[in-house]
Amino acid sequence: MTETLNKISAKDYLTNLKNDIITAMERDGLKWFKPFISKDAPQNAITKKNYSGVNFWNLNYILNKNEFTHNLWASYLDWQKVGAKVLEGQSHKAKVLYYGSFTKENEKTKKEDKIPFLKATPVFNVAQVDLSNSSFKLDIEPIKNEVENIAEIDLFVKNTNIEIKDSNETRCYYTRTGDYIHMTNKENFLSCDNATATVHYYSTLFHELIHATGHSLRLDRFKDNDKRFKDSEQKSYAFEELVAETGSVLLSQHFGIEKTLRDNHAMYLKSWISALKNDTKFLTSALAKSYRAYDYFTKTTEKQILKKVA
Repeated sequence: MTETLNKISAKDYLTNLKNDIITAMERDGLKWFKPFISKDAPQNAITKKNYSGVNFWNLNYILNKNEFTHNLWASYLDWQKVGAKVLEGQSHKAKVLYYGSFTKENEKTKKEDKIPFLKATPVFNVAQVDLSNSSFKLDIEPIKNEVENIAEIDLFVKNTNIEIKDSNETRCYYTRTGDYIHMTNKENFLSCDNATATVHYYSTLFHELIHATGHSLRLDRFKDNDKRFKDSEQKSYAFEELVAETGSVLLSQHFGIEKTLRDNHAMYLKSWISALKNDTKFLTSALAKSYRAYDYFTKTTEKQILKKVA
């Protein structure tokens, strides 16, 4: 979303947000919502009221895009009321949208008409303000890490010899150029109805590990994908995601942290298969390559263990 927000109307701002979300959905499939979600709901720092509706998605999106730590926002004037000063050079990254109405006399009917309007108010994150002379106190609660370390899996991951970097960036990904995996910090993984934070963490890590087998140093799958889908970047992306996701399930089953396809796995696969018009060969080929990646890792790590024992 453009940084020059002052000249953008509320309607255009909303349109830009919609376009950003659509782009994310097209790029990330059913994972599109991940960059928009934060552990804490967006809140007005002064009134303590949570933002809802479009503002919930909007502020979460801006929070993660700018890697802000706290989901606390307020307008320039509201920060002034508590003695906080917006830092020099900080442009507002977001606007809060709200609907209202006013009455106007109808010249024909002579009755009052209710006219709706959409307004956007600029807001600043708490990271953008100086609190040193402010009555506002940032209440920082320690973030609880719900992920339980599983020694057997940690040893397995170490023996893959693939570099893993951790940070508070809310994305997890494998980069081909650097040949490393980035994982968001463990405290950013949460439990839900169908899986624990531990399962979410390790299944995500498995997904990225399977991607790493595509590198030329390992199974060299990326080169094959590029040749096979030279006319369709979208199909190439979809194919690789199918390989990584099914491979993640295989590794999860191998370590006993997940015995069946979870609903989100099934939905993820179904979305791609549907988009590709139930191309059976496409699916079976992806499954075969995911097993090969799984087999590569299990055999590689076994060799590493034997080396150390010898």
